[in-house]
Amino acid sequence: MLRRTLSLLLLGLACLVALGASTAEAKKWEFGDINNPNLASLTSSNFTSTLSKGMWLVEFYSPYCKHCKKFAPVWQDLAEYEEHLADSHDFRFTRVNCITQGDLCGEQQIPGFPSIFLWADGVRFEEYEGERDFDAMLAYVEARAADWRSYSAQKAEALSTGR
Repeated sequence: MLRRTLSLLLLGLACLVALGASTAEAKKWEFGDINNPNLASLTSSNFTSTLSKGMWLVEFYSPYCKHCKKFAPVWQDLAEYEEHLADSHDFRFTRVNCITQGDLCGEQQIPGFPSIFLWADGVRFEEYEGERDFDAMLAYVEARAADWRSYSAQKAEALSTGR
């Protein structure tokens, strides 16, 4: 009886330890965590090919930068909120960690962190210089996505009619 009770206690303890470990793992990537691997990221090996088609808003950041850490929840919120634009407007979000991709950030002449640039069909189109809050960025993204959708429709029509 004592042996059975001890076994049950040990099993219970093992379950609590396992639950604690899984909870700790789940907390590792809380909302707005700058190191969240679920947010799309680019490297030097996929940068050019990824940005070559469509419109992309790209954040260049350092995980050690206090401004980047403060901005991380806004970026994640915006990317998740506007995820539907990938299908409806061919407009996507991604980012580049300039600590792990230092050569790439050097090639792109990134002036500081966080820096946000808009790419259109592989060409750097403009730098976002507005406020770094959700509402300001949302207005910017929606305006640029609408412009891109209109441009893409005109381009497709011109190609289909041979103009």
